[in-house]
Formats: sequence, structure tokens, C-alpha cells
Amino acid sequence: MGDRSPASRAGRWRGLLGGLVLTALLAGCNLVELGYHQLDWVMRQRVERFVFLEEEQRRRLEQDIDALLAWHCRTQLPKYVDFLDDLRRDFGAGAVTPARVRAYSDRLEGYWYALLERGSIGAGNLLASLSDRQLQELDATLAERNRDSAREVRADAGRDPSRDYARLAERQWRRWLGPLNAEQERLIGDWSRAFEPLGSLGVDYRSQLRHDLRELVAAHRGDPAAMRAALLRFIDAIRDAPPARYAARVDANKRLSIDMVAAVAVAADREQVAHLLRVAGGWRRDLAGVACR
Repeated sequence: MGDRSPASRAGRWRGLLGGLVLTALLAGCNLVELGYHQLDWVMRQRVERFVFLEEEQRRRLEQDIDALLAWHCRTQLPKYVDFLDDLRRDFGAGAVTPARVRAYSDRLEGYWYALLERGSIGAGNLLASLSDRQLQELDATLAERNRDSAREVRADAGRDPSRDYARLAERQWRRWLGPLNAEQERLIGDWSRAFEPLGSLGVDYRSQLRHDLRELVAAHRGDPAAMRAALLRFIDAIRDAPPARYAARVDANKRLSIDMVAAVAVAADREQVAHLLRVAGGWRRDLAGVACR
């Protein structure tokens, strides 16, 4: 999914904290082992897009990344394998209902927040060590990203994004199912026209998060333990207490998406089911085969 797509921009607020707590993406099912063991380098590069580090900070960051990846490989990859096993079982049995899709969505969200919470250890250590110059640099980087998002929202004002959403969803579905049938394309089209972009709600929330993070860092520099505790509270607020209008829009879009996923799955034919089982099986084998360091 490209950074210029509406769907990507709608979820980009996560990058605000994600870049600091060392999130990463795997390279692809046939490159899992190679990609997973290069994540340390990828994550260091991502962090230094936000702020230039001194040598001692970089050494500490490397240690914290190594600890995060060891934790993730040991505790989280087995959960991803179980997730794929459950997905293959339900899909193969034709048991993909909205309730099951919501359960899968909740599990994925839980994995995301578990990563944020564990990553807050390294992020807290790093943020507590920032100098005045580095804090200004971090805030300026986040401010520029927020301005970019605001410009994109203004540029998209009055534009119907449904075609972009539909293309994005169809591309993702084809990875799992192969060619789509007419009913599935109709379902995705209906979903894309009902899905409401976050727009200015997302821009305003990112601005609030940037302000809150700046205040948090300024208040706890020099005290890694206090910084880590404050980051955990920050993550809890993102999860449990986002702005009401923002949360309502997200929840409405989530309900639409859950219903669409369940309906597309129900409309799958035998070949598509077999295709998904092969793809999920490949991911499952590769994830289960990662050797933890």
C-alpha cells in the first residue's frame, strides 16, 4: 500500500508513536526469515528519521532493539502462528462470520498494542536522553509530518476517494483469494462508498498527539523510569480515550469493514478458499520457522 493512498494516510497517526517505539513490517511470506533478522537495522533507520542520535544513544538503542526483537520472536510470533491456524480453520470450514472477523480484528489490535507497550521500554530510554536540540528536532519533524497530512487532506477536499479505497481493498483481497468474482467486487464497491475518511479529524488528532508527546518528553527527560511509565499512559489514552468524534468515525468504519470482510469471505468459491489456505499456510510455515536470536 503506497503512502499516497487515502487509506494509508487515514491510519498514519500510528506512525507518530510507531516510529519511536520501533515498529516494523515483515518483507513478505517468502522473505520472512531474511526480513525478520534485518529489522534491527530497519528500526534504527526509522528512529533516526525523527531525530539524529549521539553515539551513546545509538548504542543504547541497538541494545533495546535487540531486546525488543528477542521478546517479539519468543512471545509474539507463536501467537501469529496460532492466529493463522485459526484463520485457516474458520475459512476452510466456511465459518467466517462478522463476529469471528471482529474477534480476529481485536486480536490483531491486541498484538499492535502489546508491541507498543513493550517498545515503550526502549522508547522511554531514548526519549529520556534527548537534549534540548534533539527535542526541538523531534518536534519539528512531527510538526512537518502533520503539515504534510493537513495539506493532503485539503488537497483531497471535495474529492470522492471511494475508487481509491476499492482499488486498495481489491488489491489486498487478490493476494489472499486470487481473482475476485462479481459479487465480491460489488461488496467491496459498496463498502468503499460508505467508508468515511478521517480527514480533518485525523489531522486534529495527530496535532493533539504531537502536543501531548512533546509535553510528556519535556516533563520526564533525564528519568527513564518516569518516561517509560508516562509512555504507557500515553498508549493507554490512544487506545481507550481518543477524541469522541474521531473514535465514532473509526468505529463506524470498523463495523463497515468487518461486515465487508465477512461478506467477501462468504462469497468465496472453492478455488479462492484453496488459494487463501495456501497463502496463509505459507505465512504460517515461514513464521514458525523463524529462528529466534
